[in-house]
Amino acid sequence: MSLSAVWMLGLLAAFLALLWRKPDLRAPRHAVLLLFLLSLTVRLTPSALLARQSNFDIESFRLVGQTLGQGADVYTHPDTFKRHPYLPLQMLWMLAAARLSA
Repeated sequence: MSLSAVWMLGLLAAFLALLWRKPDLRAPRHAVLLLFLLSLTVRLTPSALLARQSNFDIESFRLVGQTLGQGADVYTHPDTFKRHPYLPLQMLWMLAAARLSA
């Protein structure tokens, strides 16, 4: 089982445990603090642990945006030939992201 699948199952288990336990969050400060800490943990943990594994997708997004920006065909271009087949609207989104980041 991959690390990302373990992470998702862990989050599901934590959610179900909180749902079953029903914590008392009447104090707004506690609710906001808990929500902030949970959000930070859920976002930053995969960012730190999975950074090495996600480089392929990030590089694919960059290559697709760059290739579209040059007006070339993404499906036959040598740089993007062995990458995932993206849908047309996804590719336009990647082109917009590439132009905004430049």
